Amino acid sequence: MDDDDNQNLNLELAKKMMEQQLYEEALSILEKGLTENPSNTDFLWLKAKILFITGKFNQTIDVLSSLILQEKSNAKAYELMGETYRCLNNLDVAEEYYQKALELDSKSFLSWLGKGKIAYHKGDFQTAILCFKTFVQEHKERSDIWHLLAKAYKEANNELEAIDAYNMAIDFDPLNKELYEELGDIYFELGHKDIAKEKYLQALQVEEKTREMNVSLYLKVIRILLEENQNLRAFNLCNEILVFQKNNVDALFLSGVALIQMSNIHEGKKRVEEAYSIEKRDDIWDYLNNLEKEIYFNR
Repeated sequence: MDDDDNQNLNLELAKKMMEQQLYEEALSILEKGLTENPSNTDFLWLKAKILFITGKFNQTIDVLSSLILQEKSNAKAYELMGETYRCLNNLDVAEEYYQKALELDSKSFLSWLGKGKIAYHKGDFQTAILCFKTFVQEHKERSDIWHLLAKAYKEANNELEAIDAYNMAIDFDPLNKELYEELGDIYFELGHKDIAKEKYLQALQVEEKTREMNVSLYLKVIRILLEENQNLRAFNLCNEILVFQKNNVDALFLSGVALIQMSNIHEGKKRVEEAYSIEKRDDIWDYLNNLEKEIYFNR
């Protein structure tokens, strides 16, 4: 077996070990190969990827720098360099490497994604939108990027496009309750409380399937139900929270409000007072004061 065959065999072996997450073993093989042939770009590339995956970012930069010296037109090397600097929170340098990767290959989609994340972080939502849109054109199944695009549209006050992006994200990830909740928040802010409630309830249905409880989401639905005088339903949802968190102040308070609105003043007031005894909040105190006035004038 000649040297080239031996190098190729070791490269394939290192790749298989990397796939099996045997990173140290893979690096050992690559180090040995690079000792024999320091200019082997395939070994350098694989080593850089493993170092990046294992969070050894400074070493990743050193290896990629050696690779770029030998292959100045390697777009993937610039792209990974951008990712590495972004992970180190050196965003300006990361952006320069992403841009260089895109100059070499306009289809360097991870560079578009990286630039989008940096733009979003800097509050440049229009640039973020452009970058995320470019990425999802090629990777339509990426629900997480549709989610980022939706959030960027929302921050740019483009609610209609945000709604469309959220719906795309939901199509690809229908069990992500966060998507339904954030979509519900947009409809709520637009004044469509009926649709917001529907989305919140969809989120709760997903939550039930995954056997997790998002208390803040429950409370959003409860407040809308109370506004609609669906008091029994609101009361029951409060009790679902209290099964797991018996001293949850909001659930106690709102369950008391629900009882009062169902004309069970005595028990409702007891719950509101219990909530206030746990956390002396101004909104609960104001509610109790107004309740006392109503009781007094209705005698």
